[in-house]
Amino acid sequence: MQLTSTVTNKGQITLPLRLRKNMGLESGDTVIFNIEDDHLVIRKEKSIETFFNTLPPLPFSFKEKIDEEMISEIMGNE
Repeated sequence: MQLTSTVTNKGQITLPLRLRKNMGLESGDTVIFNIEDDHLVIRKEKSIETFFNTLPPLPFSFKEKIDEEMISEIMGNE
């Protein structure tokens, strides 16, 4: 996909709608710019919440694990 946009006198560009939809970009999203060789690479910044949602579920809940560790510590069990 090759799309074009014009840089304004303020240094701004408009990302074409097709590109925004393809990349899942919405108003307010943050993008990251990288220069790789002679290319400008733009990617959507992923939130920490998005990252954690991609992880597989843990076999225990943090609350249960913390409670078990606290009980062991109080009872003197290591």
